[in-house]
Amino acid sequence: MRLVKQTSKVIIGLGTGRCGTVSLAALLNAQADTYVTHEFRTDGVPHALPWKFNKTLFDDSLAILNGIHARFIGDISFSNLPYVNAFLAEFEDVKFVIMKRDKQETIESYMRKTEGRNHWYAHGGNGWRLCSIWDDKYPKYRETDKRTAIGLYWEEYYERCNKLLAMHPTITRLVATSDLNMEDKVENLLRFIGFDNPVVVANIRRNAN
Repeated sequence: MRLVKQTSKVIIGLGTGRCGTVSLAALLNAQADTYVTHEFRTDGVPHALPWKFNKTLFDDSLAILNGIHARFIGDISFSNLPYVNAFLAEFEDVKFVIMKRDKQETIESYMRKTEGRNHWYAHGGNGWRLCSIWDDKYPKYRETDKRTAIGLYWEEYYERCNKLLAMHPTITRLVATSDLNMEDKVENLLRFIGFDNPVVVANIRRNAN
């Protein structure tokens, strides 16, 4: 039984993080009759899904979507990836947008953003600060070197995304971070999603720090 009545077109954004997901959310929210969350934020608080599949929290996320009344609704978050099949089972009209940034750029951006923290290794607070908000949102690797572990995450993430693109080519779109700087590519993306009269806004840059 579907928890969300399919009265809206649904957009699910993916990408490793540090790759333009905040900018994508801003672009989509600039469109008419559209409301998408970023990491299921409500009242400024993120409720991103944990990397390990959790049906209860997924249903909670559906309730957030169900509370949005707009023609286009959705969420943009790196940790939506393990829930792709659940979204597919839930929604008949859904599009997936996958943001992708250069691997090394992604690693270095995460290194700056997460100083003192390591979300990609089960360290138990030994050598790194525990983070109750984000530690469970990422996969864990046996690699103790943080920069290397982030690289493994990037590789696994887009390997899974490539499979999604191959299996569902009509409802998935891969978008390079730099594409958001180009009006023609922004328009093509918006028309792919289903906007008949897209508001083309290029060079949106959010959460760059």
